[in-house]
Amino acid sequence: MTDGSGRTRTIEFYADVEVSAPGVDGYIQLYDTTNNIAVTNTSFHFANTLGAEIHSIPLTVGTNPGDIRSDMTPRYEVQIWKASASPTDRVICNKARLTIFYL
Repeated sequence: MTDGSGRTRTIEFYADVEVSAPGVDGYIQLYDTTNNIAVTNTSFHFANTLGAEIHSIPLTVGTNPGDIRSDMTPRYEVQIWKASASPTDRVICNKARLTIFYL
């Protein structure tokens, strides 16, 4: 997508994530709560026990389900969860952000 000056706008999703112990599987995604759908290319699996940054490919801006919406003002949330048998295991998101830049 371009702005008024013709520059291309690029949006990417970044998150710094970790799990509390080896063998814990963590998951994260950016979710459009207005339209009840995950944003395309923002779902990740991780199993690192030290904080590490993950990031998406450039996200699509548009009007289709799964896009960063350009036709409305939706609400987004970061969803994070784990798959492990122990209630003491945790997944941690130290920070998450959308980065918007123009080329």
